Amino acid sequence: WHTMAISEPSCIEVAVSVIPGQVCLGGNLEVVLTASNTGVSAANAVGATLSIDAGEALVSLISGPAGPVAIAPGAMQNFTWTFASVAGGVLGFTATAMGTDAETSFAILVPVTGFSATIVQSAVLSSVMTVNPLNVLVGNNFEAVLDVSNTGGSDALGVEATMWVDSGGPLISFVSGPAPGPYTIPAGGTSQFTWTWSADNNGLAGFTATVSGSDACSAAVVDTGDSGSIII
Repeated sequence: WHTMAISEPSCIEVAVSVIPGQVCLGGNLEVVLTASNTGVSAANAVGATLSIDAGEALVSLISGPAGPVAIAPGAMQNFTWTFASVAGGVLGFTATAMGTDAETSFAILVPVTGFSATIVQSAVLSSVMTVNPLNVLVGNNFEAVLDVSNTGGSDALGVEATMWVDSGGPLISFVSGPAPGPYTIPAGGTSQFTWTWSADNNGLAGFTATVSGSDACSAAVVDTGDSGSIII
């Protein structure tokens, strides 16, 4: 009679998660590869690699996983990479787990592709004031219009508008202003705020308008403003 010992191999299954899947610019994100041994023998020298297939310039590596480990049957091991976001856009990754089977010494290689993360650029507000007309007769009204653009990648929330007179206060009087906010200016969108004033006396009057809100992603304050003048 002859007897034969049949060894059962290890079996590495891999799952990858990106935490969070969407991060505000300036925040950190983690890529976690979880290697689980569902076989009946150990997996030796198990390590992991991560490559950035798209958007490599959008992040900076802070830390990576420790060196290779042995994973016993039924056990798992996390391999974690931490990145700082430095620009807005979409990232694409490929992760690979590798090692050797403890019984057969066969190589283990498990790639995972097709996972991504989005880095959201903050809201960026800019504004231009237009005064119409530039010259006005006493007793007539004029308008000061502030056009506000959001050139960022995130909405600006809770936007409120304010205007005040810098010089020539006795020359003009307030008639009406924008409807009470708050307003939302979406990413890539614009909004217009209009104040109407009455020209009461001759001279030069100057004024400033500002808008302020918060970034929808990070909750940071975003604001902008511009100035104008009128000859009466």
